[in-house]
Amino acid sequence: MRSGVKSRLETIKENAEYKFSVTTSNFEKLLVYFPDANVQRLEDIEKFHHKISSIFKGEIGSEKRGIEKELKDYNDLVNTYEKQLEELIKNPKLSKTVLSRHSELLRQINLLQKENDAYVHLTRLKANKKDDNERLALIRQKQFAILSSELNTEMKNINQFIYGENYNAPVIDFSENSYSFFTPDDTGTGIAYKGLVVFDLTVLKLTKLPIVVHDSIVLKQISDTALEKILELDDNSEKQVIIALDKQNSYTEKANKILNTKSVLRLAPNGDELFGRSWG
Repeated sequence: MRSGVKSRLETIKENAEYKFSVTTSNFEKLLVYFPDANVQRLEDIEKFHHKISSIFKGEIGSEKRGIEKELKDYNDLVNTYEKQLEELIKNPKLSKTVLSRHSELLRQINLLQKENDAYVHLTRLKANKKDDNERLALIRQKQFAILSSELNTEMKNINQFIYGENYNAPVIDFSENSYSFFTPDDTGTGIAYKGLVVFDLTVLKLTKLPIVVHDSIVLKQISDTALEKILELDDNSEKQVIIALDKQNSYTEKANKILNTKSVLRLAPNGDELFGRSWG
């Protein structure tokens, strides 16, 4: 701190030695070259310079006296500490070994204090992480509950449209790291495929998904009556639904009508393959 004050004092001394340059005290010679010069105006400017110089020197002097007093206070304080240090060194009860040990213990105390502070901070962070994880788990559970409720409600509506009250609707349930999807009290193969189609149509309706595709292997596992209802749902959907079916004539009259109206591509053997021939 004393060194900083000394540095400021040196700067002030350098500023105090600065002198404003004096232009001239007589502007009469100027009129020889510039007869129209406003001598009075130039003299006023010169007087202003002298005034500024006086103010500057006054402020510098005041600042210098203040810094010199501050430096004296620091010098007195340093002298006091140096005397105290000399007394400690001269004290026969405080050997160099004791002083060295004292210094080492202080260093260890500071180190242990830093480690203790770090441990306390780490413990606090772990507690905050645990609380955050618990809040996250609770929020996830709520979101899962809302999601499954919306899906199950819509699947029930679609399932009732397809089967009426004769069959249970599929149910989906989410846990933290997995999910379950099943139809209560029914594990038949056709029911499994029906549940998959019902789920797909539900997702298509409730989300921004623009398109769904069902292959014939899924649809032909479902009864003809149920397939007719599924085709009705596909036909009334505002989104793109693509299906593939074979043996069209084996389905109901209404199903055949929808297929005849909406079909885009028809494939058959004997020249009606996709590229005009069988590649098998």
